[in-house]
Amino acid sequence: MESWNKRFIGTAEERMKRFGSTLSIGYRLYKEDLVGSIAHVTALVHSDLLSPEEGEVLVNGLQSVLEDIESGKLEIKGDCTNIHSFIEIHLIERVGEVGKKLSIARNRKEQVAIGLRQFARHQAESVAEALQFMIDSLEEKGKAHPVILPDYAHVQRTEAVTFTQYAGAYTQMFKRDKKRIQQAIEMLNENPLGSGTLSATVAELDPQVTTMLLGFDKPVDNFLDGVDDRDYLVELQAGFSLIMLHMSRLSEDLIRWSRQEVRFITISDAVESIRHKTAHVYGTLFTTLTTLTSLPLIHANDRGDQQQFISALDTVLDCLQVMSDVIDTMEVSAS
Repeated sequence: MESWNKRFIGTAEERMKRFGSTLSIGYRLYKEDLVGSIAHVTALVHSDLLSPEEGEVLVNGLQSVLEDIESGKLEIKGDCTNIHSFIEIHLIERVGEVGKKLSIARNRKEQVAIGLRQFARHQAESVAEALQFMIDSLEEKGKAHPVILPDYAHVQRTEAVTFTQYAGAYTQMFKRDKKRIQQAIEMLNENPLGSGTLSATVAELDPQVTTMLLGFDKPVDNFLDGVDDRDYLVELQAGFSLIMLHMSRLSEDLIRWSRQEVRFITISDAVESIRHKTAHVYGTLFTTLTTLTSLPLIHANDRGDQQQFISALDTVLDCLQVMSDVIDTMEVSAS
């Protein structure tokens, strides 16, 4: 055993802690966690579970943690296993024992749920904005170049189409993509705060307070589902996959038209990378689906869903920005 143990770094306890840590991914949700906590404190004061003085101390402490993280004064690193513990530890260091009252009428699972819903909503809105930017670029480029291009079937030229028509076809695809993302945002925009773990918290919290403060449409209808629901991640990742599918198809057409034999357009080589990255986004969707398959209700605390969602999100945002740049800088010379 001694020679075997020399292969590993640290003690078994340290290795298990690293193995279970989500801080390297969860740090992306620090703002949503802090904003959700501030709303929760406001609800506690509203329900007389905290005094106004305690509420003010906690809100000021949470805001100072947020300001220090955003300014770079406080780095998210260390031995904490998740972003929630990291924030709580630094809050208690700043405000003392009253910081422990942040956990009144709220547990970790609903804290994760509220942060992840907010993060998914905010990031999905960013995807919708990036889509609209690319749609505008594509429409502008298409209208500016009503030139004739050959269509192809089985690598043979067939009917002629205008570049304007072709750009318009992809514009419609991306408009549908944007609508799907917006529909997913509408579906997920429910407030799970107050759900507890297995049932509603026994504390008399008014869910309308946090619903209004956090910009949700309504509280969740069922407390079990409010904590457990990850359907919105699947829906968004399916939407991301269709965005990538359409960008991959557009990339193939642009590559075909830019071949040396025809040179109808001139583009950068970045479109090749977009085609390659499409498979990765598909993979995150199937990984999330597989992870959730046959999973008992709310049994798993960290299901790896954050990692897959964030990876797909970053990829699709990068590709949307790059494709917009490709379209903006593309030269169309067909006639």
